[in-house]
Amino acid sequence: MRGKVYFTRLAAQPNYRTGPLPPMLFHEEVTFNLQTVVQQFSQLLIKPSYEIRSEGGLVYARHTSNRTFEDVMKGIYGDESPLSYLQAVICFYELNKYSPSFKGRWSYIRILDDAFVKYLRVLGAWPFEDIIKSLNPIFFYDSLQHPVIIIYTIQGDSELTITKHIHRFDYDSYCLKEYSRPIGRRCSYDRSWERLS
Repeated sequence: MRGKVYFTRLAAQPNYRTGPLPPMLFHEEVTFNLQTVVQQFSQLLIKPSYEIRSEGGLVYARHTSNRTFEDVMKGIYGDESPLSYLQAVICFYELNKYSPSFKGRWSYIRILDDAFVKYLRVLGAWPFEDIIKSLNPIFFYDSLQHPVIIIYTIQGDSELTITKHIHRFDYDSYCLKEYSRPIGRRCSYDRSWERLS
């Protein structure tokens, strides 16, 4: 791992005010321009000649000249800073909320970091045992020089889990692959942490 940068959970939030976000409607004949979703992030831009759209529950990037539908992240670029890759991960999830096939409940307030876990522990609201490793979001380059972002989230309804999400970007774009797995599980818990986040 080269070029490690740690973040707080606050860095993993949209940081620009934009116009109103489009509603999440999944009717086949409804098309939305998702440009305002991307504009919430200071380090990201939509590539020239691309549109970011949602149509009938499908989220995609469309090249305006040849009208081809592509991976939504193919239409986005940034300044290649560690923060831009963290923002690209959050933007990826925020865009995919416009697809009914998107699995899992997503909200950036579910992202963890060490300070938030300590705060919950002090209040007696942390539902898990002590975790030795850091839960801060982290950026680094892997052995093949691909940018990687790892975040940890709290997920679940009847069973609460800490989930590790690994995002590996393409070498030359903001297209990414996401892998996730639970690293901690608790069956019964007090939901007070949700009000505190």
